[in-house]
Amino acid sequence: MNTLREYRQLFILSLKGLALELCDICGMKPAKYECRLCGRKVCEEDYDHEKKLCKVCSSALCEICGKNLSIGYCMVCGRSGCEDCLIQVSTVSYVCKECIRKGRYRLARKTVS
Repeated sequence: MNTLREYRQLFILSLKGLALELCDICGMKPAKYECRLCGRKVCEEDYDHEKKLCKVCSSALCEICGKNLSIGYCMVCGRSGCEDCLIQVSTVSYVCKECIRKGRYRLARKTVS
């Protein structure tokens, strides 16, 4: 049995002979744009024109480079970062390359015996 969400996603509006999909985020308004990162089809309200992203990807974007989706936060400066901008320093902690470069955090060096 299909869920309401599945029905909503499958539902197509017909307006003057044009078939329009509903927004993948709100599910209420016609989708006019496609997110360049995730491919969601979204309405005007759920699209960030400046970044050309859906609101979900826009809010999860790396605060350091602004190109990729973030994977965590720098434990020194608190900014969200992506795999390219963060270095994992423990199983659950990251530090951004900028904080390391500026000497705000020093990586532990492994010694070989």
